[in-house]
Order: sequence, then structure tokens, then C-alpha cells
Amino acid sequence: MLDVFDLLDLEHPGLKAVKAAVRSGSHDRAKELLVEYYRTRGQPGWHSNKLEKRLFAFQDDATADEILARKFTVLRKTVQLERKIAWATDPFGSREWAWVLNRHCFFQTLAQEYQRTGDEKYAADFNEIATDWIISNPVPAECANNSAAWRTIEAGIRMFSSWPIAWHFFRNSPSFTVDARVLMLESFAEHADYLWKFPTACNWTLMESNGLLHVGALFPEFKDAPKWREAAIERLSREMAAQVYPDGAQFELTTSYHNLSLWNFLQPAALKRIAPSLDFPAEYYDGLKRMMQFNACIMRPDGNWPMINDSDLGKVSYWIVEPAVSLGADKLPETRALLEIERERDSVFFPYAGIFCMRTGDEPQDLYLMMDAGPFGARHQHEDKLNIEVCACGRALVVDPGRYSYHIGAPFRGSGAHNLILVDGMGQNRAATDPSRWVVKSPAPGNRWMSAAEFDYAEGIYDEGFGPRNDISLAHIRKVFFVKPEYWIVIDVLRGDGEYKFEQLWHFVPGKVAAGRGFARTDTPDAANLAVVRSDDAEVRIVEGEETPVLGFVSYEYNEREPAPTAVFTRTCAAPIAFETVLYPSPAGKIVVPEVRPLECTIGETEPRPGRISAISIRLPECEDIFVICHEQKMVGRVKRFLGFEFTGEAIWMRTDLKGGVVRTLRIGC
Repeated sequence: MLDVFDLLDLEHPGLKAVKAAVRSGSHDRAKELLVEYYRTRGQPGWHSNKLEKRLFAFQDDATADEILARKFTVLRKTVQLERKIAWATDPFGSREWAWVLNRHCFFQTLAQEYQRTGDEKYAADFNEIATDWIISNPVPAECANNSAAWRTIEAGIRMFSSWPIAWHFFRNSPSFTVDARVLMLESFAEHADYLWKFPTACNWTLMESNGLLHVGALFPEFKDAPKWREAAIERLSREMAAQVYPDGAQFELTTSYHNLSLWNFLQPAALKRIAPSLDFPAEYYDGLKRMMQFNACIMRPDGNWPMINDSDLGKVSYWIVEPAVSLGADKLPETRALLEIERERDSVFFPYAGIFCMRTGDEPQDLYLMMDAGPFGARHQHEDKLNIEVCACGRALVVDPGRYSYHIGAPFRGSGAHNLILVDGMGQNRAATDPSRWVVKSPAPGNRWMSAAEFDYAEGIYDEGFGPRNDISLAHIRKVFFVKPEYWIVIDVLRGDGEYKFEQLWHFVPGKVAAGRGFARTDTPDAANLAVVRSDDAEVRIVEGEETPVLGFVSYEYNEREPAPTAVFTRTCAAPIAFETVLYPSPAGKIVVPEVRPLECTIGETEPRPGRISAISIRLPECEDIFVICHEQKMVGRVKRFLGFEFTGEAIWMRTDLKGGVVRTLRIGC
């Protein structure tokens, strides 16, 4: 470890007395003067003198008194450690626990309790732990991303959250010793040098750069601070251009990591409030705006984001807006407008992310369906193309079960953990495809989108094979027609040859589900319900909490899961084939299960072969709806006849009264 006085620019304003003491050889006196300088210098310090909200500490839940006793709860798992912490401890056969422990989020917990009580025992414990960590974990000469303490992601997180917060909030404590402060200053510089030397990629480089910028901005007295600031801003600006699609989605295409990335772009911008010399290009703020607009558009009616790919359930207000306000981002004109972007009320499609969001509004009772038909993504992917989530009438009904755990969560990443179709028990396998296709430079191919006042229509395709070698060569086309403001029709077209067992899965939220031939429905008397009804008599079974194979769970938070019913619709038949499914929501106190049946539809004098046209009747208590849609382009221009009606075009939806009179008509391509 270098001497702190070799790292500092002693010509910096305010360090004159420190410089004189160093030159006279009075190093102890110089350290005391240096510590006093930092204690009283004012800005740049921290964003406020009140620690209201911990940053980046959502996986560290120990209380201050538990920390004093060395009882740590990390990733929902509690471990009693020795007084001298073993920083590389691996109590659960997963290195994740040690990685999160080494982020030192618990420094913020100690600081909050010290701020609340003024009890020096919390400051003294911080002093002891910080000193021990620095001495026990010297900075490596080379990148050490296989270590517990010095992965670059942990180094970055420490520098933009736990360390500068602890430095500021313990600054007036007599228990935070001169030697510990000097040691910590030297380690701040070593962290910055390490992050400057060893940048990585994807969301890691954002956390690394955020940490690097914080050291350079909060400690301008270091000789290398200008270099650190310049490198951090250059990297963040470059990654904003590389990682954020024109439609605002971050290229890993997971909602949790979108917001993690957003935070690590936004927090550096908020630094300008206490370090006014920081300057970001206009394109950087435009990227931030697009990311916030993506959030505003994709958000569910309950305020949560959908759990796409490696994601937990979360609210933008809690993870982004409130922490940003606690840093004063609402007081900067460049960032204030970002926090005031209102939730989207209309349906929207993200062409690069390939995500469709159908909605009737932004109130809790509104209807919402999300379909993910995008590219695989840069990292943190699931085999989930064409997955659907549904919310209606005040609650989520069909969900993505989340990520659960990186250590034992592989079943949550497979197609079977999503609202998709398995072929002979096999799911999608984009992980075995060409990685150059995982991130796109133009809108994701194969998607179609139409949105009007009375209906939405979305279409996506998965055609990269099923099974471990992708050798089941079927294409799955999913079409969703939203009859506003009532219900959805989902058409699953399987193109190919041969006979297969097709299993269509619907993952419900925890609760009771009833099922019979061709249908499944939630059964919650005091809340909204959803009926999932097929046009055929498919066999339906409900699976809940099954371990072999893992099926019937949902995970809203990392390392936690709970049983949740999954409806599996099974049919063995030849391809090509089309399965028609109606998703019909009902408000609390009312359960409607429509009767859905295939309808005879002819072209000329013949009935089309399976998989070429879908024609169904949807019988409701007070009306009957008809839906006909073509699955081959050559069928579009031909006359289709059904129930005495005929039409030319791609699709038609009709509502008739109980006497057969046409009440309402919607058309596509007519």
C-alpha cells in the first residue's frame, strides 16, 4: 500500500498545513491535519447529512446490533461469523454470499443507527471492520474477478455506496481513528486505480465506472482524480450508446438489470449537484430519458415491473425515484425531469426489445398484458421468447416465476418456467445459438404490432429449434388479439412436420386454481380472477410445488420461492397446428368462464388444413364473439365463409347478440 501523501496533490487548496508537516517529517502530525481537513472541508462530501435510504443494500438485511454480534443476513440467509470476519466464507456452497458480504452494505446500517442514537459502539465497530477488511484484503496486482473481495463489481459498488456513505456519516466520530481514516483514504485510491486498470463489460462496467467516478469526484485531492473522472465519464457515455437501445431498453433485456443499469447511469449524473465540474454530453441525458420512459411504459398497473429474464419483482418508485430524490437528483434540472416522467396509459411496442405491452390505462384496476418477443439479450437470459404476463382488475394473474437463485435456479431459466409451449417436453435453447444474434442493431425481426382504440394485435416468432441440440425443427408463432377493454385471444401456431406432444403452460400467482378439459381458472372469491380457455378439449393438469422436475413455483425475491399453481394444457397431434386460447379476466366477486369452440370456416367449398386458419366462437353470458385469423399469407386474399358470413382479409372479430345480430366488428388487413 502506497503512503497516502504520495497519492495526494499537496498543492490542492486546503492542504498547505499538511504539506508543511510532511516536508518537516512530522508524518503523525500530517495525518492528524489531513484527517481534520477531510472532517471539516465541506463539499464535496455526501448529498445530505441525513441517511434516509440505504443504497444498493437490498440483499443485506442484518440489523446494526446483529452486525455488532457478527450475525449477518445476506441473500436471505443468516450466518453467525467469528469476531474476525472470514471474508471469503462460503457457508452455502455458493460464492454469492461472500460476494455480497464484501459489498459492505452493512456499513450503511451501522451509519444509520449511529446517526439515530449517537452511540459510539456502532462507529467503533465500523472502525474495526473496515480496518480489518483493508488489512486482510490487499489490492491484487492483477484483475481478481475470481476472488471474494476484489471482483471489480464489488469494488465498484463499495465506492459508490457503502464506503463514501460511511466515510461521511462517521466523520465526526472519535471512534473513527486517525489510522483507520488514513488507511481508508489509501484504499479509496487503490480501489480507483484498480477500477481504472481493469474495466469489464455489460452492467459490471457501469458499476465499476460509477464507483471510479465517485472516488474521482469526492476525493479531488488525489493526484489521479482527474484521470479517474475522465475515464469514468468516457466509459459511462460509451456504454450508454452501446447498451441502451433506441427504444430505451438496456441490452440485457431484463427488467431488474435494466433498472440496475439505469441507477448506475443516473447516480453519476446526480453527483453533479455536489461536484459541479462534472459534465456529461447531451446524448447521455437522452439515454437516461429513454430508459425512464421504457420503465414508464412497461410498468404493470400495480406499479411493479414485469419479471423478464433474470428479474425480481420491483417498483421503479422504490428502486430508482426515491433513492434519486434522497441524493437530490430532483434539485438538478438535468435529472429532475427524468423523475417526473408519468406512467404510460396506452398500449406500446418496443421494436428493439421486442416487448409488447397492451393496456387499458395506468390505474390498478386496468387490464395489462406483456409479451416478450425480443432477442436473447446480452446476459442474464431465460429461454422465454413469447412469454406472457397478465394483470387485471387489481392484481397480477399470470406471471413469469422470476429468477430465484443463480446457484440453484436453473429450472427458473428454462422454458418450462414460462408461459410457453414445450415440444415433447423440450423447450427453447437460444443459449446454443450464435451469440452475435443475441443483441440486435435494428428492430427485432419477426414481430408485428397494431394498436387502435378498440383493439391491439401483437405477433412474434420463435424459430430456433427445441431441445438440447435445437434439433426439433418447429417454429412457434404467437399472436395476441386484445379486445379492448375486455379480454385477450392468444393463438399459438406450430409450424413443421411430424407428431409431437405439445404442452402449453400458464403460471398463475399463488392461490387456488380449478381446471377441467380445456380450461383452468383462478378461484379467489374476494379478488380478480382469470379464466384460461382453449378451443379444444386439451387435457389439463395443475402442478404446484413439484420438485422433480421443478415446476409450480414463483420467486418474487432473490433466494426465496413459494408454490404457485401452473396449468399444463397437453395435446398430442401433428404439426402444423394452431391452438386458440382465450384469457378472460373478471373483477372480484364475479367469475366468467367463456365457452370457446372451434368454428367451421371454409375457403371456397373446402375447409383449410389445420394450422392455416383459426376460427373460434367465444360464448359469453350476454353475447357470442367470433374470431377468424389467417396463418398463411396466401389465405389473406381469399374469401372466408363462416356462419353465413364472409370476409376477405387477414382477421376479423365480430360480436353478435344472442339472436345472431352483429353488434360490433373489428378487422385486420381487410
